[in-house]
Amino acid sequence: MTLQRKGYIARNTSLKPSGPIKRKKAKRKPPPTKTQLRRKCDILHGRIIRAQGYCSRCGRTQNLQRAHIFSRSYRAIEFDDRNCLCLDSACHVYFTHHPVEWEIWVQERIGLETYYELRAKAMTHVVPDYRELLAELTARCATL
Repeated sequence: MTLQRKGYIARNTSLKPSGPIKRKKAKRKPPPTKTQLRRKCDILHGRIIRAQGYCSRCGRTQNLQRAHIFSRSYRAIEFDDRNCLCLDSACHVYFTHHPVEWEIWVQERIGLETYYELRAKAMTHVVPDYRELLAELTARCATL
């Protein structure tokens, strides 16, 4: 009985090499999407804000978070340092559930002029160039 009959060799195949082995070309990575760039900017900006090292409200140094004065959905001011504060998790949760107190505290902290400037800028709905922003934030993180 031959090897072919036993099923070790497929029928109608040649045992001779079919020519030189072709190597696959390395595929280039596609450029990062807008969402990927924004996510990288988000991570770096969070590091910059938390580098303050203490909560702006109570002074604690544990479980620090970046809190936005106006929602991150306002892309024009999402990465504006004036729109972010460093809070510990307890203060962040407190202010999340007490928005009136948050607004009063923020206005006292940053001043009415800055508060209304941020508010006006938020309403422009201008989306930043995330590539430029990523380069700027990377440079700032390097100096921390």
